[in-house]
Amino acid sequence: MRLAWLLVAGCAAQPVATATQAVTNGSDDPGDEAVAAIVDQNGAVLCTASAIGPHTGITAAHCFGGPPARTLRVLLGRTTASGGLTPISDARQHPAFVPSTFANDVAMFTFRDPLPVAPLALDARTIDASLVGTTFSTVGFGTTGAGSGAGTKRIGTAQISDVGATELTTMADPSQPCSGDSGGPMLITPDAVTAVVSHGDAACSDHAIYARIDLARSDFVDPYIAATAPGTAHTGDACFYDGH
Repeated sequence: MRLAWLLVAGCAAQPVATATQAVTNGSDDPGDEAVAAIVDQNGAVLCTASAIGPHTGITAAHCFGGPPARTLRVLLGRTTASGGLTPISDARQHPAFVPSTFANDVAMFTFRDPLPVAPLALDARTIDASLVGTTFSTVGFGTTGAGSGAGTKRIGTAQISDVGATELTTMADPSQPCSGDSGGPMLITPDAVTAVVSHGDAACSDHAIYARIDLARSDFVDPYIAATAPGTAHTGDACFYDGH
């Protein structure tokens, strides 16, 4: 899987292609407005993501290992049938992402249009063994384990079972993320992302692995936010949205 990041020539809006796919033992989620689906040009849900700024999102790195990121869109809303779409104008995987092991499975990306929702924060808590046994909300647009529920945002509760050097292992309590939930947030509190869904067992029943965001802040997440902030693009630079 090659590093997926985009440079848009000049400083002008670029056209992008069109939008669809939850959490096991969960329920439809009418809230969590900053949690979005990443959809391809054929309308299929590839992953889940979180808006952490008006133009900034965070998800899993492997979500940008397939179709070019500029052909994808972000979908907000409760379902893919009713949500609104905005193009992705830039996406970058963590430079140390290892596809074969899912190490450093974190990606940042930029929306062409500002999202009309309050963004989530990045959790500043200390990540250590004291979090074992902590319950949290898992949110996503993926399958329910039986292949049903596609295209509907769902929420469930899971529990942290182990804190590793680079990842958090979780178990159902009673929910687990499943296919299409990759990149979705771990919400220990409802307004902050602690980690993002990386991978899990095929049946979506035994465990799930979340990539820790805290380890990526200083060398990847924060620099990306700074580099794509309003007013940071100069003449001749890539421009990812009006005002960049």
